[in-house]
Amino acid sequence: MIKNILNKLPRKHTKSVENHGGSSTFSSNSSTTSRTNFGTSSRSTNSNATILSGINSNLNSGLNYGNTKVNGSSGPPPYEALPSFKDVPNGEKQNLFIKKLSLCCVVFDFTDPSKYLKEKDIKRQTLVELVDYITSSNGKFNETIMQESVRMISVNLFRTHTAQPRENKVLEAFDLEEDEPLMDPSWPHLQIVYEFLLRFIASPETDAKLAKRPKCLPTYHQQLSYCITQFVEKDCKLADTVIWGLLKYWPITNSSKEVMFIGELEEVLEATQPPEFQRCMVRLFRQIGRCLSSSHFQVAERALFLWNNDHIENLIKQNRKIILPIIFPSLEKNSRNHWNQAVQSLTLNVRKIFSDVDPELFEECLLKFQEDEAQKEEVKMKRESAWKRLEEIAAVKDKSNEPVLVTRRLSTNGPSGIGE
Repeated sequence: MIKNILNKLPRKHTKSVENHGGSSTFSSNSSTTSRTNFGTSSRSTNSNATILSGINSNLNSGLNYGNTKVNGSSGPPPYEALPSFKDVPNGEKQNLFIKKLSLCCVVFDFTDPSKYLKEKDIKRQTLVELVDYITSSNGKFNETIMQESVRMISVNLFRTHTAQPRENKVLEAFDLEEDEPLMDPSWPHLQIVYEFLLRFIASPETDAKLAKRPKCLPTYHQQLSYCITQFVEKDCKLADTVIWGLLKYWPITNSSKEVMFIGELEEVLEATQPPEFQRCMVRLFRQIGRCLSSSHFQVAERALFLWNNDHIENLIKQNRKIILPIIFPSLEKNSRNHWNQAVQSLTLNVRKIFSDVDPELFEECLLKFQEDEAQKEEVKMKRESAWKRLEEIAAVKDKSNEPVLVTRRLSTNGPSGIGE
């Protein structure tokens, strides 16, 4: 009964105007329902303004609505459809492609399905044309196209999920089962943008080496690392939380970013106290061990430089009984097999530190490593022997099957076939 009464109460509507990273957002009132669950969200998140500013770039040509300011009383800026790709010469298609990308950087508010229907439909049709162009393109995408493609994708996808207003909070206490996830009303456009992103990445015309140049992390990483370190210095209890976060998002295939992460890790560890260090050291040095084993010499070298920091070295020495067994295999393999001479030299220095501090522990780890290597070699030999036996058995079976095949041929052809 209470639910029925509250449902009859009038609901408030809000108007909002947003301007994120070079995109204009036209506001409206009520909400509409999306056609798929891909755009669902259960809570609000904040836009990453740093990423948007890092990838945003100025266009030399085409339509740019990035600086357009839209308020509640004014209408949208001029938004007209551009010519189709088939209506322009081949030499003009790339310029038209960039203009269409710029046109799609205008972000509309879908909370009112009756507003800006023409403009929304123009953008949807333009997005479809962009997907078709990416799919059927025969020429390599230049740096400008890549920059503007990333800009269009970022402006549309890096957005704030605004939760529906809940005036009737009492309903949650009475009927939790009817709480539905929030559907993103802008999915008619977002779906095509996601499709464009997929086709853009998978396209053979996308040069991976050229794409690695639109990089933005190095431009602000130093400042970001400084801010994080300041938090840790003010409250040392945050150290293990920050370290867990770095390990969670540790880069796998980007070596230059991995070097930056190790540098930031050193700054955080320098402000870390023993209790916080002990809470994360096992997983931390598993990752450092992987860095020590990296074939990329800059990653391995930067990880070995951690022992040049007196505070970090003291933390490691205090907890050497746990840390050394974790990283010893990487140190030993580096000293024997690493291709870079500088990495080998630094590895020998680190091994000497452990050997001088605790010779008994060092010998235990060395014996354990030798036993493990012997077991691995034994397993390898058994595997090779098993495969060799299988190959011999297969060869014997092939030979034994040859007379059977000859007999079958004779029985099929008959004696007359032999005489001929």
